[in-house]
Amino acid sequence: MGEVPEYLTFGDAEGNSTTVIKIAAKDIQALAETIAKTIIRKKLASLGGKSHCDIICFTQDMQKKVNKIAKAMLAGETKLPDGIGKIWPNFVGAAAAVAYWSASDEGKNVDLLPKLQESTFAMILEATAAMIAA
Repeated sequence: MGEVPEYLTFGDAEGNSTTVIKIAAKDIQALAETIAKTIIRKKLASLGGKSHCDIICFTQDMQKKVNKIAKAMLAGETKLPDGIGKIWPNFVGAAAAVAYWSASDEGKNVDLLPKLQESTFAMILEATAAMIAA
């Protein structure tokens, strides 16, 4: 790992301005945790009023849905399970990985793939259609 410079400097790479911004690295380090938490937690208009964490963080409730979808896939189902609330396409993708890994001897048994592909594709289409309709 390289040394942290005393100052970080920012200037116009195209040379159209002579303005240079100089920030002490220790000031950035002192604020890094607050900046990271803000980026993760702040609800932004550009994200539809959601935070990054709202979009990418999986909660225990989401994982329960993924596990139920994975169980349905392993049973050969091609319809999403009923009664578990909203299901987004990324849940189906996660469920496919969980189903395959758990039932394929940690990825060593590829014979399971065709069975899971049919379920995965059908469920992703269903989840995508529901998302578009919402």
